[in-house]
Amino acid sequence: MRRALELNPNYAWGHAFLSEWLLMMGRHEEAITEAQRGIELDPLSATLVFKLGQEFCYRRDYDRAMEQLQKALELEPNFVWAHVYLARVYASKGRYEESLAACEKAASLFGGNPQSRGLRGLILAMAGRRDEAKTILNDLKKQPKVDSMSLAETYSVLGEKDEAFEFLEVAYQERVSLMIFLGVYPTFDNIRSDPRFADLMHRMGLAH
Repeated sequence: MRRALELNPNYAWGHAFLSEWLLMMGRHEEAITEAQRGIELDPLSATLVFKLGQEFCYRRDYDRAMEQLQKALELEPNFVWAHVYLARVYASKGRYEESLAACEKAASLFGGNPQSRGLRGLILAMAGRRDEAKTILNDLKKQPKVDSMSLAETYSVLGEKDEAFEFLEVAYQERVSLMIFLGVYPTFDNIRSDPRFADLMHRMGLAH
């Protein structure tokens, strides 16, 4: 990626992809610098603006994350992933009704797939509505294709560590793409100190 940017320093997506790699490795300041450079080069790209919002979210800088995600939605109102991360940010700030509203918007754009259902379960868990969250978890586990990351996140937030690691292992074996951000997901803070988490990070080559 650095070689690509040597060849073309003004390649906006080159900066964005490098930013993602830096984020995966927990190098937040460098990641944000690269993401901001990508936006400078292509300020009308909703995806690039979203990626910066995503990185602020993983850094737990929720106010700046919200600002970027809202900018992305100004550029592209039906950008589903911006609604997904806005729901996460609102929940992280304790604004659960707004979070659920953003979740509903994402669900309508997703067409009601299990992923949006998993997001709702996560938000309910973050809001302390355990019984409702567990109902969704039980429904999701009956699906033909299990959304293992959503299940792992929600169990982590609920403090049910064994179940969280059970589904993280499934996600690892299935090579779920979002696992690359395992080290920076705020929803795994409850289990981050568990030796099983360090082992999984090591197996993925993400130890930092």
